[in-house]
Amino acid sequence: MTKVFFQDKAGNAPIVAAFVPFREAKQVMRHAVAELQGKGVSILVNDGQRIVAANGAKYWLS
Repeated sequence: MTKVFFQDKAGNAPIVAAFVPFREAKQVMRHAVAELQGKGVSILVNDGQRIVAANGAKYWLS
């Protein structure tokens, strides 16, 4: 299992957003990118392991 962490744009403490099988982790990250882009948020970093949005929100796998 892999943990997907999320930290909001205000910089509050990171939370575990999901526990997913490793095979599905990349799909969860792609879905997060699609949702952010659908809301008009620019993506600064997307390397498959982490996402950093222009609004300061962060997602990463652990």
